[in-house]
Amino acid sequence: MSLENLKPILTEYAELHVTKKTIEARLKELGEQVRPTLMGQGAVVVGDYQFDCTQQAGRKTLDKKAMEADGIDLEPYYKVGAPFTKLNIKEIKNVG
Repeated sequence: MSLENLKPILTEYAELHVTKKTIEARLKELGEQVRPTLMGQGAVVVGDYQFDCTQQAGRKTLDKKAMEADGIDLEPYYKVGAPFTKLNIKEIKNVG
């Protein structure tokens, strides 16, 4: 595919990227509004959707800095994942 043919695809990608960010921000905002009321209420059905808000335990992690401070060498335990490609996008403004 030529770079010229990619332009409309990249334009749509950029537009969808912005839309996704807007939707994610709105979902977060709405979630913050409903959580206090739904917490501990059990399942609430609205239309074709069921909502439930529960508290979950925090994720268990290892304190790598503390382990290294105690003299534990962590290097032999690190794993490297498979390589992957990453498509970056950033908005640039025309100057002038």
